[in-house]
Amino acid sequence: MKSLTLIIAVLFSSVLVLTSCEEENITPGKIKTETSQKKQSRFQKDGGGEEEEWIIIYGVVQELSSPSRISNARVVLYDANQVNPLDTAFTNVEGEFQFENDSADYSFIVTASGYQTVESINYSFPNANPVTISMEH
Repeated sequence: MKSLTLIIAVLFSSVLVLTSCEEENITPGKIKTETSQKKQSRFQKDGGGEEEEWIIIYGVVQELSSPSRISNARVVLYDANQVNPLDTAFTNVEGEFQFENDSADYSFIVTASGYQTVESINYSFPNANPVTISMEH
């Protein structure tokens, strides 16, 4: 009888957990893609207060002397004055990176093994998309 009561309690708890997950609708935010030459993606991000328009800031890191792209470069997104680091990304095998942030002015500091550090400033988003950052050995 105790094991039947225990089984019923476990089943009831499982149903409660599953029901609470369905009620919260736990899913990643959807990104609505616009059709334009800049491939600008925008979405609304709910921070509990007023909704801000967030965008995808994207670009590539490549070699200065050739069109070769640099993978695994560390790209740090800063405010316009390079005072506050806001986010960090690493380039993929195609040398591409991206950030999700609001429309504003930003700068980047990019580092990669075997290359000189690049400090790139004064980008105004969303107009600056896509960004191309060139590095030299």
